[in-house]
Amino acid sequence: MLLSVSQQLNAQTAFSLESEAANQNTPDGWTAVDLPTGLPTFTSANTFDITTYGASTSSADNTAAIQAALDAAAAAGGGMVVVPAGTFLTSYLQIGSKTVLHLSAGATLKMLAIDNYDTDA
Repeated sequence: MLLSVSQQLNAQTAFSLESEAANQNTPDGWTAVDLPTGLPTFTSANTFDITTYGASTSSADNTAAIQAALDAAAAAGGGMVVVPAGTFLTSYLQIGSKTVLHLSAGATLKMLAIDNYDTDA
């Protein structure tokens, strides 16, 4: 799934799959499909805090640390990646299936300028 967000995403951003589905926001020629219902159960075994993987509010680029947490969730068959309170700088991220990126209260993901992205990754 490709998700395009503004340059800054924080915990107060009003977005939900349910609201998108209710609005039937589909491009011309596409057909809306029903979304799965119910959330998976999250435990300590499938919850991944980005700071455990090296992310820090003082880092100039947290992409590798956040991606490592996302990859760990994918390797576990899915899970929740937690962004704690604070501002974390990052470039593009790939979120695997059955993975939830949870921004805690006061958390912000701030996208780096596109010229800072590693285009060889």
